[in-house]
Amino acid sequence: MSRFKRRWSNSNTTASCRPAGAFVERFDEAAVLEHHELDGLLNGIASARAATSPTPRILGQLDALMRSLRTAKESRAFSEIARE
Repeated sequence: MSRFKRRWSNSNTTASCRPAGAFVERFDEAAVLEHHELDGLLNGIASARAATSPTPRILGQLDALMRSLRTAKESRAFSEIARE
């Protein structure tokens, strides 16, 4: 058997790999900036798609998130909601 275990269910496919350790590397300011740049680009793409093709499900989720953000009393709660 290969080192991957495959599991099929309905329309989802998941694969998991046996633990093989971790790769650790130092990072510098450029690596952190690159991470945030990529994160911003990917979030921008997702936001643009949602804005150009809103579905009732997406609009409902956004409405619920906005209500939660408006009623958040603590900065930590606001931050956690905003990450959704």
